[in-house]
Amino acid sequence: MQTDIDALAAASAEVSNNGGKAAYQARNVAEKKVRANLKKWVGYVQMVSGGDKDKDPLERLRYRRTWHAIRPAPTAP
Repeated sequence: MQTDIDALAAASAEVSNNGGKAAYQARNVAEKKVRANLKKWVGYVQMVSGGDKDKDPLERLRYRRTWHAIRPAPTAP
């Protein structure tokens, strides 16, 4: 997975420095590989946790992300 991340970083740098159609295509391919690896990793984490939300780091991330949205609005004194 680290190799794919490094390839994505290099492809992104190439796009930033030079641009060009080939550079954008290489970046997009590298990004798809990283996303595929992350999906596999998420599946593994969900399998290992057995659906236990306390063990699932993604569930805690979802909670943190939505916490501000569900907090009650402050009331005037």
